[in-house]
Amino acid sequence: MKKELSGKNWLKPYENDAWTRWVPREELAPVFEQEITGDTIYLRIESNGNFNSYGKWICSTDNFPKDRELTFQVDYLAEQVGFESVSIYAVLTWKDNQGNLLARDYVDERIQLEDGWKRLQRTIVPPDKSDCMTIELAFRWTEQGRVIWRNPSVFETNTLKSKRIVRVATTSILSRHNPEENVQAMLHYLDEAGRAGADIVCFTETFNSVWTDLEPEEVCQPIPGDLTRALGAKAKEYNCYVVFSMYERDGMDIFNTAVLLDRNGNIAGKYYKVHLPLAEAEQGVTPGREYKVFDTDFGRIGIIICWDQAFPDASRVVAEMGAEIIFIPTIGHEPIQAIARAKDNGVYVVVSGMYGPESSMVIDPMGKVIATVRTQNPDAKEGVCVVDIDLAERHFTHWLSMGPCLCEPKHIYTNERRLDTYSYR
Repeated sequence: MKKELSGKNWLKPYENDAWTRWVPREELAPVFEQEITGDTIYLRIESNGNFNSYGKWICSTDNFPKDRELTFQVDYLAEQVGFESVSIYAVLTWKDNQGNLLARDYVDERIQLEDGWKRLQRTIVPPDKSDCMTIELAFRWTEQGRVIWRNPSVFETNTLKSKRIVRVATTSILSRHNPEENVQAMLHYLDEAGRAGADIVCFTETFNSVWTDLEPEEVCQPIPGDLTRALGAKAKEYNCYVVFSMYERDGMDIFNTAVLLDRNGNIAGKYYKVHLPLAEAEQGVTPGREYKVFDTDFGRIGIIICWDQAFPDASRVVAEMGAEIIFIPTIGHEPIQAIARAKDNGVYVVVSGMYGPESSMVIDPMGKVIATVRTQNPDAKEGVCVVDIDLAERHFTHWLSMGPCLCEPKHIYTNERRLDTYSYR
């Protein structure tokens, strides 16, 4: 969504020498051109015909609020650029008063404007001890085309929340080998999670019918149906979201469907499992064809199911669609893959598994398992894991890509993908 900001722009007025050119080596220099018309500045960079051409417009300033939230934004127009996310980027670099590098951040919220223009935007709190902010507007790695940057601006804002606490719950339940008893177990543990104040509860893949020796055709239901109504009543009672998977009958098709129920027990969304194991496909289950994300009152979530997690692209697509938490209902137990999916994308991952209490876990964006059903219930053979996570927390690492400073893997992995080399896409 386009954000119109008002108030003081800490980068104005524009001075003729405020912006300088940067190249890694002069032989790679693209063509630079600067134009200032009134309060509007245009900073152009054009390829020199060499794919390896690389250049930036750079501006440094110490004239900004050091201890307040800021929003940086800059408009750009790309012309004849094949992969904008590869060739066009903006970075904010922060240094202390001794010139020591503190942190670097990609500006990576892309917003469509009018007449082909787009906007890069990022709301951020400067790192502690920041004294200098450097803005880098770059163009690289394309044999043709150019970018026009327009009106880089820094405003003081108050839009970030200091904390965004979400109480997530995942479950590990042993199959009762009977559909009705499995549903009763789900309702029992939904009671337990609800009494613990969970905002969202995740159940294992197709748990209502798992290990009952019944075929999908025998246990499938419509949506809405008996199962969604039973779980929906509990969701409403406890004012929580519920994520679960079931076999859904839709005309001639049977899908392995992940369902999201909202706090009123209504169906907020569905996702059809895309990657089907051969055994499941041979049972007559139809694969889904697209990934989805869902907006809740605490943030945007994604859901993938079991075998989906074996394919990194599934989680990547969901993360790039804005998911802050990825839920994985699964019968399988692949902790390495689940941890990798969290670390790959810099998002929280919540797994609800079937192979003992350790298989149901909450993983942070750095790939650390922060809780399992086993850690919260050491002697339990099944149970619920309830843990608070903060979606506003920033997760830093040193070096990684940006040099000897702090940076956030989530933004780096998104911005440094070489989509131009992924021919299978």
